[in-house]
Amino acid sequence: MQFELEIIAQSYLKGLRDCLKPRMLALMCVPFVVAAVVVWFSWSAFGGLLDSIAQSYALVDENSSSIWTSILGALITVLNSALNFLCFFVVVVLVQLVLSIFYAPYLMAYLHKHYYPNVHMDDGLGFWESFVALLKVLVIFFCLLLLCIPLYFIPIINGIVIFALLFFLFKSTMTLDVIGSLFSREGSLQLHKRYRIELFVLLLGLYAVSLIPIVNFFMVIFQILAFGHYAFMKKVVMEQNLKSGV
Repeated sequence: MQFELEIIAQSYLKGLRDCLKPRMLALMCVPFVVAAVVVWFSWSAFGGLLDSIAQSYALVDENSSSIWTSILGALITVLNSALNFLCFFVVVVLVQLVLSIFYAPYLMAYLHKHYYPNVHMDDGLGFWESFVALLKVLVIFFCLLLLCIPLYFIPIINGIVIFALLFFLFKSTMTLDVIGSLFSREGSLQLHKRYRIELFVLLLGLYAVSLIPIVNFFMVIFQILAFGHYAFMKKVVMEQNLKSGV
């Protein structure tokens, strides 16, 4: 097993540089634009619903004290704002999940075209193979979630367990998306055998960044780009080693 901290840092920097390009910034904004449109339409359609309900159950008329009316109005405003805010971020997450299926192939093709045109992209996992592999990962993840239930009630340990389980899910799905689109099955096994520690450190750093509130909504593209750069650079090294007989 080999470990080079420099190539990990290069992957992060290259991913960040690409992330700040107009095309990638526009791609990051897609979930937020979709969410804003959905919330606007839902507010237009149902925005007056809470007002109608409040007026129906109001126990005071227009000529009585305005204290209850003021309190009720304030509560309605807060509730409306909270629901719109919650709806917005729920839609953002859902759109991110849907788009993440298409992010990896698009971004890997982008990297291949602009930075690594001479690198041969092996025939990785097919659609059904990727689907079955993803199902296996999800089954293992949910089984581990159930097996670790007793640990959730132990302070500190519960946080470590949840962190480890979510990292396992992140690492497995990211590897399927990126490595699976560039390396053959044999190449993937060889990569993991030679650079297991590097892969772990690289993905742990990418996962840690995604834990930052708000920032995590923008991290999917950066994570794929950084990991994609790493995979392509390792692909170049492995092809050179193969030609030289190393």
